[in-house]
Formats: sequence, structure tokens, C-alpha cells
Amino acid sequence: MTIQSNTVFQSASVASIKIDSDIIFADVRNLFADYNARKARKSVNQIFDEMHAAGKTRHGFSTSTDTEQASLWNCWKNICNRTSNPNHPRYKDYGARGIQNHFKSFEEFARCVEFRPGVGYSIDRIDNEKGYEPGNLRWSTIVEQNNNTRRNKKAH
Repeated sequence: MTIQSNTVFQSASVASIKIDSDIIFADVRNLFADYNARKARKSVNQIFDEMHAAGKTRHGFSTSTDTEQASLWNCWKNICNRTSNPNHPRYKDYGARGIQNHFKSFEEFARCVEFRPGVGYSIDRIDNEKGYEPGNLRWSTIVEQNNNTRRNKKAH
């Protein structure tokens, strides 16, 4: 593996990594910024606990300019629509198959899953025959999700 860089790593804008003739470009500056932002971020539980302690009833995730809060809210709304809205394009793969959303509220869902561990992760059901429920959800990469489908039957 060889690493070629356009600038020094401390102030790197783009680094290219050559692996078996494939070049992967990574914006190192964004990777460090993303890591530092996640390190400093309050947990979902802290956000809701502070909200309740202050007597607030609205969490603000749905209108947030914070990418992670908005992403978590959109994930929740998509789950609700896929499982309960017959007009949703993916309803046939979820609600029509009996896949249900077992969370009573966004807060319950958010406290269960927390923020995604990084960009490129999305919510995944561990057992695809079960619904969206505590103990059956995880954040996964697209590769992990593609390996966890009805098409890919597990050998016993």
C-alpha cells in the first residue's frame, strides 16, 4: 500500500491511497472534522434529558440545522412511512409484509439507537423478518446491509 498526498497530513486537503491499482480518495480534513464533532457531541439521551429538565416539550430535531439530528429525524420518518403508509413506494417491502414500527415515539426510537457512528451508516434490522424494535436495530454500512437481506439466506 502506498500513500500519496497532495499536501502534508496536518493540513491535508486530499490524500490518495493506492491499493491494488485502485485509488481511493479521502478528504482527510473532513474526516478529522467529523471525528472531532462526534467526540464533542452530546448524546441523544443528554439532549432529551436536558430538554425535559428545562420543561420543554419540543425536541427540535425535525427542524434542526444539525446534520446528525436532522438525519436521525429523517430516518424515523422514513421508518414510519415505510411501515404504515400504503402510498409509500417501499410499503410493499415493509408494512405489507407485516414489518411494524414498535416504537411509540421519536424519543423512544432516538434513545434506543443514538446517533449514527459516522457518515455512510444507516439503520438496519438485524432480523429482517422482525420489525423496528429495541434489540433488532443497528447502524450498518451499505456493505453490511447488502449482506443482510432476504436475498442472502444464511446457511445453517
